[in-house]
Amino acid sequence: MTAAADAAAATAGACSEAAAAAGASGGSVTKEGRWGLEPSVASSAAVGHALRVAKALVAGNFAAFFRCYDEAPNMGQFILDYLVPKVLLSLQ
Repeated sequence: MTAAADAAAATAGACSEAAAAAGASGGSVTKEGRWGLEPSVASSAAVGHALRVAKALVAGNFAAFFRCYDEAPNMGQFILDYLVPKVLLSLQ
């Protein structure tokens, strides 16, 4: 594997762990709120966006990832700029 492939695999692994921890691959609604988060936090646009990004990366849905990139709230595109080269390299 090349260094770029290793980096992409590491990113996918980290996103997979984050999505599993957040319950992005299904999740459940509890009395604390969706995915075990406080209702005020779970309804935040930034948290919802982060969960959609994690879900797109775990599923390998790069179209959804770039849709999330375009719709990033606040200054989220600057954070996602870090992942774009890794996502593009994983398409090769």
